[in-house]
Amino acid sequence: MSLRQQAVREAPRRLSVALRATFIALTLALLGAAAAQEAQQTAPPAEYLPNVSYTLTTGLANGRMAFIGVGGAIDGQANPTLIAQPGQVVQISLVNGDNVAHDIFVEQFAGAHSAVVDREGATSTIVFRADVEGTFDYWCTIPGHRQAGMEGQLVVGEVVSEFNAEELTNIVRPPDGLPGPLEPRTE
Repeated sequence: MSLRQQAVREAPRRLSVALRATFIALTLALLGAAAAQEAQQTAPPAEYLPNVSYTLTTGLANGRMAFIGVGGAIDGQANPTLIAQPGQVVQISLVNGDNVAHDIFVEQFAGAHSAVVDREGATSTIVFRADVEGTFDYWCTIPGHRQAGMEGQLVVGEVVSEFNAEELTNIVRPPDGLPGPLEPRTE
C-alpha cells in the first residue's frame, strides 16, 4: 500500500479526531460562559446598605436655586444640613424638580458625585462612606448653580445643638409647687 493510499484511508479518522477535539473545546467554552453568567447573576445587587439616606429635590427657594429636603427632619428645608456619623454609609438621592440640569457633589468623599439629572422627575443616587469627620460642603457643579444658591453642608460626627440650654424654658417644678390631687368624679 502506498503512502498516498494510506493517507487517504486515515484521513476520515484524523478528521473525526479533529472534529471531536473542536466539539469538546466548544462545549467547555460554552459551559465556562454559562457558569460565569450564573455567578454574575447570583451576586448581590449592591455591596452596601446605607446607614443614613437623604432625598433632595431641585427647585427654587426664596427666589434662589436650591436643594430642597424631602421627608424626615429635612422635609421642605432649602439646602438642609445633612448629618452622618463617622464610618456610616450615606446615600443621597437627587430628584430633578425643575426641568433644569443639575447634579450633586460632596467634597472629600470618593463616589460622592452624581450623574446629571436633566429632565423633571429624573433621579440619580450617590453612595459613599463618611470616613472623615468634619463639616463638608455639597453643591451642584453645573456652572453658575452653586453661586445661584445650590449648596449645603454635610456634618460628619457629633452635632452641637443649636439651642442654648440657658435660654430654654425649664418645666421642672418643686413638688410643693404642684396643685393637689383632683377630686373624685361624680357621674
